[in-house]
Amino acid sequence: MSRKKKWDRSNKFLTAWQFAELLNVCEESVYRAHQRGDLEAVRVGRSIRFPVSQLSRQGANAVQVVYASLTI
Repeated sequence: MSRKKKWDRSNKFLTAWQFAELLNVCEESVYRAHQRGDLEAVRVGRSIRFPVSQLSRQGANAVQVVYASLTI
């Protein structure tokens, strides 16, 4: 009997570039927000992935967090 997990869209991860495109900011801003601890991320090998669930959970707050890194 196979015990496959049901696909849950909340488990999807994005690259920093994809996350930045959705928020209409540069990729570096996403990395800075992550370094400050404002955005959660997961390491996959040598790359960093950002959960899509952060966008839906935080909504407009995610945009404000990333834009805050632009003022530094």
